[in-house]
Amino acid sequence: MSKKTTTGSVRPSPLASVLGIIALGAILIFALSSFSDMGGGFMVIFVVVGLAGIIYYIVNLGSFSKSDKEKIPITAEEVIKVETSEGDAGEPSDKDFETRLRKVESLKKDGLITEDEYRQKREEIVKEKW
Repeated sequence: MSKKTTTGSVRPSPLASVLGIIALGAILIFALSSFSDMGGGFMVIFVVVGLAGIIYYIVNLGSFSKSDKEKIPITAEEVIKVETSEGDAGEPSDKDFETRLRKVESLKKDGLITEDEYRQKREEIVKEKW
């Protein structure tokens, strides 16, 4: 039985993006005012990395639509519930077997798969661990 693996991206929430912009902005202002006499490569690298972080957060913040912001899970528990309800996590339940068997039968009745393909697929589904 092959397990379904899902991948997704993890990115900062809108609130985290706003806080990141504020924090990096404050750090850059402090660094530029405090270490202005330091100069050299360190200061250039510091400023470039800080600006890159701010740009990242601005782009990330702009990528959320209003409806996306309302759907963002707050806790890891909510993320797990969303994945489980979408069938992306965990073992298939009994209902999944029933649904899959009915789907294969429906494909056969509609003439989309042959009798041999139907029997082969049905056998694969039935052999899986219940």
